[in-house]
Amino acid sequence: MNKTFALTISILSSLTMNAQNKIQFVYEIKLYEQFQHKSRWSEKEHQIQEKHLVYLDSLSKAGTIEMAGIQNQGFADHKGIILLNVNDFEEAKSIALNDPSVKEGMMTMSIYTFTTYYKSNKKK
Repeated sequence: MNKTFALTISILSSLTMNAQNKIQFVYEIKLYEQFQHKSRWSEKEHQIQEKHLVYLDSLSKAGTIEMAGIQNQGFADHKGIILLNVNDFEEAKSIALNDPSVKEGMMTMSIYTFTTYYKSNKKK
């Protein structure tokens, strides 16, 4: 094995190990069945949804959210997926439980660990 190849393998291995150490948390939210049709929402549910969006926006501006989006745009069956930049599970749990949509009983939530192996460095 030549020295250049060995050095390349060593650098790639180091980069991969560093990427593997990036553990984040995902919190997933889903509307309870009785709220899966917007036509059933009262003014209260519309206000909760507005507070939910303001909450996520504030977390995003603070750098706590890496990214957030919706899986399956069909309103009755969609899930919100939020990738958090936090230190531990307890912090992720606190953020999820303080989401107005969860706190007010409009959405369920689950928290998962997420390990980033690859991330684009491309600037847009």
